[in-house]
Amino acid sequence: QGQYAAGWRLVQEAELAFERLAVSASEPLLAATERMLAGARCQLELACGLVDEAWRSLDRERAAAERMAHDPAARQGFLLDLSAVGFLQEVPGALAPILEELDAALAQHEGFPGGEEFQATMRARRAILQLRLEQLGGEGDHARSLLEAVLEDERVDALHRTVARLLLVDIHVG
Repeated sequence: QGQYAAGWRLVQEAELAFERLAVSASEPLLAATERMLAGARCQLELACGLVDEAWRSLDRERAAAERMAHDPAARQGFLLDLSAVGFLQEVPGALAPILEELDAALAQHEGFPGGEEFQATMRARRAILQLRLEQLGGEGDHARSLLEAVLEDERVDALHRTVARLLLVDIHVG
C-alpha cells in the first residue's frame, strides 16, 4: 500500500508540473507528456482497482496518442493500456468497444506500431479478451481457436504464450 501512496504522490506532482509546462511548451512535448501522464495514471488506477477512473485516463491517453500519430511508442502504450482496462471489465458490453478498437488496430498490417512482435502480443491479448467476453456471457465462441493460434505464433512472447496455454488447459478441463 505504501508503494501505491508513493505512486499517487508522484503522479500528482507530475500533473502539477504538467499544468505549469502547458503554458509554454510546444504541442509535441505537451502531447507526449500528457500521454505518459495519462498512461501512468491509468496503470495506477488499474492497480488500485479503480476501473471507472482508468477509463477516463485511457480517454485522455487516446486523445494524446492521436495527436502523436507519428510516434509508434505512443500507440503501443495506448494499446497495452486499452487491453489492460479490458482485462478488468465485468460487463460484456464494456468489452465490446475495446475489442472493436483492438480489431481495428490489428487490421492495420502496414504501419502497425512496434512491428510483428508487438502485433503478435496484441493478438494474444485480443484472444485473452475474447475468452473474458465469453466467460462473461457475451457473444462469440472462438476464444479457443484464437488462443490456439497464439501458441502457434513464434513471435508471441513467453508470458503471453504461457497465459494462453494455461487458459486453454482451463477451457479443456472446465
